[in-house]
Amino acid sequence: MTVLTTRKTRDPCIIIKVRDLIKLLSRSVPAPQAIKILGDEIQCDIIKISGLVCNKVFSKDFANVLMRVVLLACCLYGLVLFYC
Repeated sequence: MTVLTTRKTRDPCIIIKVRDLIKLLSRSVPAPQAIKILGDEIQCDIIKISGLVCNKVFSKDFANVLMRVVLLACCLYGLVLFYC
């Protein structure tokens, strides 16, 4: 979807607000709530959090911890078999 202006557009800020409205509707915000940003007293900021949260680091750390626990358990099991 695109937002274009015409010669009769008196409020240039409405173009930016309609662009934000389209973004909100594409992110499954209910239409009555999304339309509220067209008012003059309400602003809209869309924040992308995908770059802020990194699941790969957590999964790598968890895999390393799990691998260390398994190695420690194997070593302890080997020691128990060796001395018993």
